[in-house]
Amino acid sequence: MLRSADVALGAADPGAFVYVDAMRPVAWAAARMSSRFDQLIIQRYLDQISRNPDSWTTLTTFIDCGANIAEAARRLQIHENTVRYRLAQIENILGSRLGDPRAMADIVIALECRRLGAGG
Repeated sequence: MLRSADVALGAADPGAFVYVDAMRPVAWAAARMSSRFDQLIIQRYLDQISRNPDSWTTLTTFIDCGANIAEAARRLQIHENTVRYRLAQIENILGSRLGDPRAMADIVIALECRRLGAGG
């Protein structure tokens, strides 16, 4: 129970309530990554995919849009093919396709860690 409370505390915004039994798996996983080693792994992973600011913005927007290329292009005010090109660059860097659920899980957990302050 104490570990669950610590995880919930790590995931909570200041002054907010978090119900452990209602947490999404990605939030739970990210909140549990609190050691210096965890932070190092997350930071190295994010550094790898954030070298190009345009690609980084495209990736985070793509995820925020539920992996919808057309919506990401509209939000970024660029052509859909530009979004596809930038995502292909990220796939080359990662050595895996963004359509692979494991690759997307890695990315989403790393982004959630960054949001929680665990990954830089």
